[in-house]
Amino acid sequence: MNDLDHIIARKNALTINVDDWPQHIRNFSDSLLAINIFREPTGLFEMTESVISEAVSDDGLGDDYMLSMLVRSAASSPLQFNLGNGRFSRGNEPGLFVFGNLRNHQHVRGIGPFHSVSFHVNVDTLKQRICDLTGKSLSLDPLHSSAFRDETLEVLIKQLLSICQSGQHRTPRAGSTRIDGILDQICHRLLHNAGHKISEPSPEDRLQPRSIKQVLEYIDSALGCELDRDLLARIAGVSPCHFSRLFRQTVGMTPKQYILKSRIERAKNLLDSQNDLLLKDIAESLGFTDQAHLSREFVRQVGVPPGVYRKFR
Repeated sequence: MNDLDHIIARKNALTINVDDWPQHIRNFSDSLLAINIFREPTGLFEMTESVISEAVSDDGLGDDYMLSMLVRSAASSPLQFNLGNGRFSRGNEPGLFVFGNLRNHQHVRGIGPFHSVSFHVNVDTLKQRICDLTGKSLSLDPLHSSAFRDETLEVLIKQLLSICQSGQHRTPRAGSTRIDGILDQICHRLLHNAGHKISEPSPEDRLQPRSIKQVLEYIDSALGCELDRDLLARIAGVSPCHFSRLFRQTVGMTPKQYILKSRIERAKNLLDSQNDLLLKDIAESLGFTDQAHLSREFVRQVGVPPGVYRKFR
């Protein structure tokens, strides 16, 4: 049984209500052989993994950018596109991308089946993210005129799909920092393929002493909160896409590593000073997903479980 057979065989196990499907999915529901839909809880993005029997044009009533990656095709001829910047063909080789703006009419023709993974994000949201990352309003319109291949982008989309399949996209504390980093990298690869050159910090660049002091003080005061990368970047006064690298070059570890180290140090203090405080309450007060998350990280950093640490201190 090949990959397409495996995907198609999952159709009977799907329990998704058609009424819950986004409009752009309903438009080609008759040609669907199988589909999985993953929505980020805050509405930041959506991913779909689907197999369709034939391509269907879209009427331009959507509000998203759509980045589609071909996983596998059993088609005998290339797919024909017009995404607003002229006609072009996409071959049947795995890893080929097309990028469209669903506010525009999407003219697509071709007989499959096609197995694809698609990433959807609101047009204005992605434009704002690009502006936040680069300080500029940069157009992605050149990507509407041809199919393209990008091995780095392929890895990023597969990473994001894996996070969605595991359910981590539903747990903000556990997944948001990693997802933010992947989304930023996706933006950079889209900009690169659209012909834009984005400057990167040099290895010698550091956060200014005042900036890093403000960031570290904020982290220390908010260990029980979800520490958003974009907020920390604003406190530091730098672009969100450069913040993690500048932080690592200044402090010697990533923001995530520093936050986890600080949380464990605070947990050790609480274990030493408050014998009646339950581990689940310590975990909740310090921003861990649950007690098990605290215990795993405590063992990783300290070498023993928090209960053993408390007992023999």
